[in-house]
Amino acid sequence: MQNRSRQMQAAFLTVFTIIMMFSCAIAGDEYPGVRPGDNVFTDQLWIKIHSTYAPLQMDMYDNILVTGIESLDAVADIFGVYKIEKAHILTEKDFNNPKADDLDRWYRVLFPEDFDLFKVKDAYDRCMELEYSEFVSRDKLIYIPNDPRYRIQWHLHKCGFEKAWDVSHGDENIIIGIVDSGADMDIHGDDSMIIHEDLIDNLWFNLGEDANGDGVYSDIDDWDGIDNDDNGYADDFYGWDFESNNNWPNDGWRAEDGGGHGTHVAGLASATTDNEIGVSGAGFNCKLMIAACYNNRDPDVMSPNSWRGVQYCASNGAHVINLSWGSLSQRGNIRNTDAIEFAQAEGSIIFAGAGNDDVADFANGREHFFPCATPDVIGVGATTSGDNKADFSNWGDYTDIVAPGVDMWSTWPHNTYLGIQGTSMSSPFACGTGALLLSVTPDLTGPQLQRRMQETAVDIQERNDDYPGIQYRIDADKLLNSTHPDFEISRWEFDEIEGNGDDMPEPGEIFSMPITISNTEGYTDATNVTYSIRTDDIRVRFSNRSGTLGDIRAGDRLEIPDDEAPVFSLSWSHPHFSTFELSVTSDEGWSKEFEIPVTIGHPYYAIIDDDGGEDIEKYFIEDLGNRPFIYSHYDMVAEDWWPDQEWVNSFPVVIWITGNDRDALADEEILIMEDYLDNGGNLILSGQYLGDDHGDSEFFSNYLHAGHLGNANSREPKGIEGNELTNDMRFLLLGGTAAANSRFPSIIEPLEGAQPLFTYGDSEDIAGTMYEEEGENGYKAIYIGFALEAAAGLGGTSFRYEFINNALDYMLTVGVNDTPERPLPQTFNLSQPWPNPFNSTTEVRVRIPETGDFSLDVVDVRGRSIANLYEGSHAPGYANFVWDAANSPAGEYFFRLTHDEGFAVRKMVLVK
Repeated sequence: MQNRSRQMQAAFLTVFTIIMMFSCAIAGDEYPGVRPGDNVFTDQLWIKIHSTYAPLQMDMYDNILVTGIESLDAVADIFGVYKIEKAHILTEKDFNNPKADDLDRWYRVLFPEDFDLFKVKDAYDRCMELEYSEFVSRDKLIYIPNDPRYRIQWHLHKCGFEKAWDVSHGDENIIIGIVDSGADMDIHGDDSMIIHEDLIDNLWFNLGEDANGDGVYSDIDDWDGIDNDDNGYADDFYGWDFESNNNWPNDGWRAEDGGGHGTHVAGLASATTDNEIGVSGAGFNCKLMIAACYNNRDPDVMSPNSWRGVQYCASNGAHVINLSWGSLSQRGNIRNTDAIEFAQAEGSIIFAGAGNDDVADFANGREHFFPCATPDVIGVGATTSGDNKADFSNWGDYTDIVAPGVDMWSTWPHNTYLGIQGTSMSSPFACGTGALLLSVTPDLTGPQLQRRMQETAVDIQERNDDYPGIQYRIDADKLLNSTHPDFEISRWEFDEIEGNGDDMPEPGEIFSMPITISNTEGYTDATNVTYSIRTDDIRVRFSNRSGTLGDIRAGDRLEIPDDEAPVFSLSWSHPHFSTFELSVTSDEGWSKEFEIPVTIGHPYYAIIDDDGGEDIEKYFIEDLGNRPFIYSHYDMVAEDWWPDQEWVNSFPVVIWITGNDRDALADEEILIMEDYLDNGGNLILSGQYLGDDHGDSEFFSNYLHAGHLGNANSREPKGIEGNELTNDMRFLLLGGTAAANSRFPSIIEPLEGAQPLFTYGDSEDIAGTMYEEEGENGYKAIYIGFALEAAAGLGGTSFRYEFINNALDYMLTVGVNDTPERPLPQTFNLSQPWPNPFNSTTEVRVRIPETGDFSLDVVDVRGRSIANLYEGSHAPGYANFVWDAANSPAGEYFFRLTHDEGFAVRKMVLVK
């Protein structure tokens, strides 16, 4: 085995030394947005084996991994690959799934992380036995806290907090003032002075009263009876009890007395989150300042000292203050209004519940609910899980936003938890949401915060037409994510720089790719926007892969300028699907990734989607992806016109589907199909009403060689024994994994040489035909008399894709190793150098229309010849030439092509 290893190294070390040298120049630059150790693993890759070479046979000899495939074994030997394992373990039953074969060919490759990840991937990309190699992403969860009762807190899920917390976990410096009955700070009810387990870590701590300076509360060292910070309250570590006039703002409305209101309110605003205890709070890490203002004589009424609590919170730095209380009256109390205006002048933003009287609160009414109706207070109404007004909630002009308020789970006295309802619950939930936003944008004023919460809200007015004001239901996801730009691709297309002029990316051509990028209305303006683009497709080479767009204001869009647009060239290959990965970022530090699907080369197959705007085509697209077949898709409704005749005729096989559409085929469409078949095309035609609507037409009789005899009473088409396409097949037209749209299956009469494909059950009624026209422009036509998309594949019946595979193979044979005919160039031409700029080597392609003499030189800026790469005659076709500039100084150079009809020049830049 040692000899085998040495032979392998000798045979391939030279090849991979070249690969390594090339990789040194490009490793990392080819993959913008890929961050080893951060978003991808550094010691592994995914690889997908071509079906011809699957499954891999793996053995270890002398600690060397051997598969028997020379290129894979050479990569393994060079990079120390110590393990290749199947990505999926599939059983026999799994292969009833058309996607099973794809999964079965994926493997995970492991190697020492000492090797450069990009070099390993580049080496695997050059192994022709692989379809793909991919980085193994380090996928991170969308943030979900581990609090055990989080799953029943429907209000957090409803308002998108998982994605909001991806932006911020709340700033510990943002303070939420809770002016209420206090918080559970005596969990045993025996003056134990022990704070609720799910509140203690999120309580504000007054550093001004930290006598020993250790940053935490100590009842021994800090509790000295002195007003150390001169705020008028001695030892107010967490706030103040304004009813008992002491520094321990315990919830005065005890649970045993039907209370606990303040504890519940505090937890909704900002219970300690992600601590594996209890519930989650909207503010996550924002701190709670407690002002206990209960009424000892009536637990349903707030203390008159509640307004002192508002002033206290404002004076001590609360950014937002929640007031889950109030009353209906003809006018607001002037003192109360003064207290609110004082708090607002201090910079505090006030949230208040709209009240639970189920009454309208309009500006022209006699009564209003105060303090909600006080100017510049953010009034909060309550909604249900269905975004309807909660039956108890007030509504009207003073309801600025709405939030969930039914079955709201939160903290409760004595270290317990409870679900209750009311606008008392909606308001702190909204207040904590506002605090979360201030954690990201702390300079917002009250009106600005209200406007942002309304602009990003879910508009539910249509569901609540009878309740004006029940409109802006908070959406934490959009609210927090609106603090950064939100990029979208508005448009992208291909502009052909060099090629045959059909704007379809094909081998040997060069394209630019204009892209229009927008920034969503309501999000943040983006400054100095840049983009980069890449692909893992080794047959695509970008010569311009990044650029600067400038600023994009929210609601605006910007097209990448022509001189900044991506430019790519294509090497020769079979038609295939590719994916371009576009990364857009800006100075705001927020980036977004897009995947752009691209079809490379001219496909052999086309789907013409003529179903009247339904989604029938998805079943055929799914089937084509099973192997996969590479196809183009033409949507009649989207294009608002029939396909161009020349375009249709360019495909060897066309699948034309009409789905449920009645009288789907216009005269113009029939003429297109007739011309296509006259020029040797191959057609599969399927639709539910084709026989009823067109069965007596000349197109049916003269081209499909089929007549219409009526409709069958069967949902079980059965294949014809001995037929190469349908032998042993049996369909069930129900649905399941299909369209469930089979209503009028047609009985077909085969005419003049057409052969039956299916019968309905064991009857003699024909359900589908195939016809082959002989001659120079002979064609093949398959007509299905039932809704093929309705084939369910249930109950042991055949899958639709099995027939599609057989039909396409019958119409066109394209082997894995077949080389399609390569069109000759029309004129002499010289491609753009790649890479450019370059270090050491760059490559250029010459297109040669006919046998003739030409020369290719490298010249400097003075026109002096630096190197002659070719001189003489060459056969028609394409020729690639590499210039090794290792011994030349950095600077500008030119490839110069000289031939009988003239010359061409391409500039390149050598960097060192």
